[in-house]
Amino acid sequence: MTMVELLLQAVEQRLLRPLDVQFALMVAQEAHPAVKLTAAILSRDAGEGHVCLPISRLAEDELLSAKAAGLSEQILELTGAPDGWLPLLNDAEAVSGGERPTPMILCGERLYLNRMWRNELTVARFFNEANQVLEVDEARLASTLDALFPPAEETDWQKVAAAVALTRRISVISGGPGTGKTTTVAKLLAALIQTFSSPRCRIRLAAPTGKAAARLTESLGAALRRLPLSDQQKALVPTEASTLHRLLGAQPGSQRMRYHAGNPLHLDVLVVDEASMIDLPMMSRLIDALPEHGRVIFLGDRDQLASVEAGAVLGDICAWVNAGYTP
Repeated sequence: MTMVELLLQAVEQRLLRPLDVQFALMVAQEAHPAVKLTAAILSRDAGEGHVCLPISRLAEDELLSAKAAGLSEQILELTGAPDGWLPLLNDAEAVSGGERPTPMILCGERLYLNRMWRNELTVARFFNEANQVLEVDEARLASTLDALFPPAEETDWQKVAAAVALTRRISVISGGPGTGKTTTVAKLLAALIQTFSSPRCRIRLAAPTGKAAARLTESLGAALRRLPLSDQQKALVPTEASTLHRLLGAQPGSQRMRYHAGNPLHLDVLVVDEASMIDLPMMSRLIDALPEHGRVIFLGDRDQLASVEAGAVLGDICAWVNAGYTP
């Protein structure tokens, strides 16, 4: 029995989708059976929200386990053991290390769809390279924060978060419900407005969904009204948050956005709430559209509201930054 026939049996057993088989045939029709199978598994995993396929985990896949009794034995007769597949993938025409355009990218022992690899590269570079420390008037910043945050006997972590955010281009503020994320960002924005080098600070508010955008509008508006800002300063904060799709100028029926690297967003500061819901492709598009000088503040709870599509970006970032508030 051929690998194609075995893949179709896997579809009948609901271990693969027809789309996964079509992808495998499109990119690896002439390749070794192990490459065909791996391509189908990669497609299936991407459809389930995974960014990449660790080659080391192939032996544990349900297609090669007792769940696929009878089928797994026939598959292994054609492919050999999974621990021998890495050289086959390295030699496949449909696979590269990113130095040439191929449908699949092998990075170490992780296999990616090309677009997912490019998205992850964009996000990783942004957080590694763009988060430089900004020059600030430290005395002015300290007095502004002291006015916004009352004295405390213990460390005021909201004040610390605001201070770090005011000296960085990128800020990630994560915490569960009731931890004061909205109050913190309201005071942070107030401090930014008061210390910004230009008299007009262009601020935009956004969230992944319309419901989340409405909550951000309401909660942030209420928090800002309680702060000592002049009417002119309050006018700099938008009265309404938008969805990320609307912010980026999504076009119906198209993956293209109005705002991108060649036509960046017109803003100085972007606040994004419910950042845990942002998947990898959307995060990549958002990063592409940011102007070089633009600051971005991500709010969210790393343990809640994970993205529906591929990539738990906020959770991965928070896991990397063990200190919790600054790299």
